[in-house]
Amino acid sequence: DAAQALTSQNPADCRAWLLLGEAETHLTHVALAIEAYRMGLEACPDDKDLLKALGRMYDEVEQYEDAVRILSKLWAIDTSDPSVGSRLGADCYRAGKCPEGRKAYETLLVANPDRHGDRLAYAQFLSRICHDFTAAEEQYRMLLAKTPNDPQAHCGLAYMLAEAGRVDDAVKAAEAGLAAVAENKGCLYAAWGRALEAGGDSLMSKGQVTEALALYGQALNPLQQGTGD
Repeated sequence: DAAQALTSQNPADCRAWLLLGEAETHLTHVALAIEAYRMGLEACPDDKDLLKALGRMYDEVEQYEDAVRILSKLWAIDTSDPSVGSRLGADCYRAGKCPEGRKAYETLLVANPDRHGDRLAYAQFLSRICHDFTAAEEQYRMLLAKTPNDPQAHCGLAYMLAEAGRVDDAVKAAEAGLAAVAENKGCLYAAWGRALEAGGDSLMSKGQVTEALALYGQALNPLQQGTGD
């Protein structure tokens, strides 16, 4: 009520709109919170706190394209908060927006090269959204140079290589991962099996049934090991 009174008295009061949005958020009035932040941005279009709050709200209600629009504006104004770049990159992934995500992640990782979780997310984004396997592999290799025992990085690389049709390289990546990590190996066995399965699928599509069946048979061993693991 106090925040509503402030906005009525002075519609150009950025802080009052932010407080109103926060109050509506705590009351779980999502639509009213969004409206408060939007009204605040009409009065204060470059207010960083309002942009961050509205972007976060759009993210939470899974309106990812709107989140990208708002957070991109904030990121263009100020790149000092890595959490904004990280959230923007994740929302670009969910919205399927390759150019915007590449720009966000590159800016983020140049300034914060040791944010390994974001580098992993960027590699996955490049592979799954942009379908740029060369750039994705570069990010995975950079990550593994810093964190050679990270099972997620090894798994991601193996899956990416399998998706790119590089079956032998994917198998080698999975084997290297199994040798490097001490636990959480299940995803590596799965990636190994998936690479062989993908190779079998490719051969089957060409009518090479015998060769395909051989690869499917080879895939059973790592998949069974992964189940046991």
